[in-house]
Amino acid sequence: MYHFYFPVFQKERYLVLTSFKVMYSFLKSQTSLKRILWSKYTLSVAISNRLLGCPTGILLFRDPETRFLSYFHDKFRKAPRKMLAENRLHPKELQHCQRLWLNSVGVSTHDMVACCQALLETPLEAVLSWLPEHYRQDPHTRPQLDCLYAQRHWIKLSLNISRVFLIENPAEMQLFGQLLEIDTSRKVHQTQDKQREHTLGKTGRAMLRQIYPLDFELYQQIRHTSLRKRSSVLQSLLRTNRKNTVADLWDESI
Repeated sequence: MYHFYFPVFQKERYLVLTSFKVMYSFLKSQTSLKRILWSKYTLSVAISNRLLGCPTGILLFRDPETRFLSYFHDKFRKAPRKMLAENRLHPKELQHCQRLWLNSVGVSTHDMVACCQALLETPLEAVLSWLPEHYRQDPHTRPQLDCLYAQRHWIKLSLNISRVFLIENPAEMQLFGQLLEIDTSRKVHQTQDKQREHTLGKTGRAMLRQIYPLDFELYQQIRHTSLRKRSSVLQSLLRTNRKNTVADLWDESI
């Protein structure tokens, strides 16, 4: 089966790559955008983008720290509160990322009240300590740069990104909206104010940087780079990472 790792949306000649907790709900709500799901046509779209630059690849990117805080607030605070308030206490209401955590701490999903209470009582630091061994098991916690690939079995294709937009920058989001003719001022889920309830200390930030080194490095570089030059910055970072990965494997084999 052909698939993209993360949500991909298409509008005419544009291919928008994003991650969960990076404007996914907003893009999903746009009727003018087509969500590309698993199908036999997915790889052909990826090959056309890679070799011909059509459709044009656009990457939406977020500060890795605020993305993690948004994930924590949404899955460990907002969602369980809603489930309790609305009496939605069936195991099917739990998301995969929540099940991963509950299984790791030994809470049975048969008792939904206990599940919600366990999620609400989970400290931020506990999730940070748990994350290094589990972050690749769910798309909400996978690195953002994983969205740059399409894959079929062992075939992994890197996509061609022409533009990179930071979603925290209102001016950039306005430009992105103009490009795709959508209103980016309308928010679907507003969690930014609630995220301020949770902050990362020095140790927490260091742990998060160890988990998402490339995401943090790209974010730091493109914050101070013009939109026109960001594509080349991204490609340079990916090339360097591939070289370092090969060098590490070579060292281990000696």
